[in-house]
Amino acid sequence: MDKFEMISVSIVLYKNKLSEIKNKVSYLCSSNLISNVFLVDNSEDPTVTSKDFTCFDKVTVFSGHGNLGYGRGHNLAFFFNGIKIKISFNCQFRCGI
Repeated sequence: MDKFEMISVSIVLYKNKLSEIKNKVSYLCSSNLISNVFLVDNSEDPTVTSKDFTCFDKVTVFSGHGNLGYGRGHNLAFFFNGIKIKISFNCQFRCGI
């Protein structure tokens, strides 16, 4: 990478709608500045799986661990790949204008 460090985004989920999540992921993956999108599903019965996002090569899904809380959920993504620049969201953020 020349001038910028790539950005990793983590989103902690809890019983969110799959269609809503896919819209946000699609928007984020369209950016050239974002290298990874980490989805951490804290639902007891996971809402998302890796199979749901096979068309997005930037996406990694963590699920099946239960409700760790918002902070620990983001820490899973943060420590996963030695991320240098990270943006954390809950799933209620809005994409676009």
